[in-house]
Amino acid sequence: MTIYRKNHPQCLEFGRECVASKKWGGRVPPTLLDVHINLARYAAGAGSTNYWRQPEVSTDVRASFEKFFSLNPNAVSWRHNYAYYAYQCGQYAVFIQQLGLFGSQTNYSYFAGKPAFELMVQTAQKQLTTRQ
Repeated sequence: MTIYRKNHPQCLEFGRECVASKKWGGRVPPTLLDVHINLARYAAGAGSTNYWRQPEVSTDVRASFEKFFSLNPNAVSWRHNYAYYAYQCGQYAVFIQQLGLFGSQTNYSYFAGKPAFELMVQTAQKQLTTRQ
């Protein structure tokens, strides 16, 4: 964690380079997500509870997954990851969109169980109807 705290601008820059690169594929674009996961852990340890709600974090999460799926369109199981982090970022429309791409293969354990998943869906739907 200390390396992320001291060097987080450089870590973010590297993660963003991973997304922007035309040379790298596979699991390289989500490196930016990995940076944010570690920064979120550090922020939580420092008492921050809204790391994922920062606009630049949401932008990075979306860019990371959109690039990943452009290179790996059949990586359906990764849709759970995208849905989870979109929800954490308050991107409820993206969360709901990703649910439709799971097919019938929802991995409830990824969301801390079926009741937690269903609560996330209800919350996202409520937030979306409230915004309209």
